[in-house]
Amino acid sequence: MTASKTGVELRDFEFDSAMGTYRASYDPETTPPSMAVIALLVEILDTCPIEMEQLHNTVDTDALDTVVAAASNIASAVEVSFTYEEYAVTVEREEVTAESVHNSDDSTEREVRSQ
Repeated sequence: MTASKTGVELRDFEFDSAMGTYRASYDPETTPPSMAVIALLVEILDTCPIEMEQLHNTVDTDALDTVVAAASNIASAVEVSFTYEEYAVTVEREEVTAESVHNSDDSTEREVRSQ
């Protein structure tokens, strides 16, 4: 596990250069999805969390945490996607990914998908 500047532990932090995507796993039992998003972006941007736009200005963090946490109670996977700090972010139950909007064609819409 890797502790970030936020104090949140991310696992398996990696950058896929072919896809231009950052990915990290987190423990949903100890880390709310919204905090995993912040931790990932802090690592990507190499900044302090207080220097970033507040996440709740982009997405309802309580709803994000609730929807993603509820995914463990249903048979299908749930993804929540939105744009934050110029990254297209996708949050799943145990994983968060981010891709620069400059690399993504479909980064401006917010969506909740059930697969």
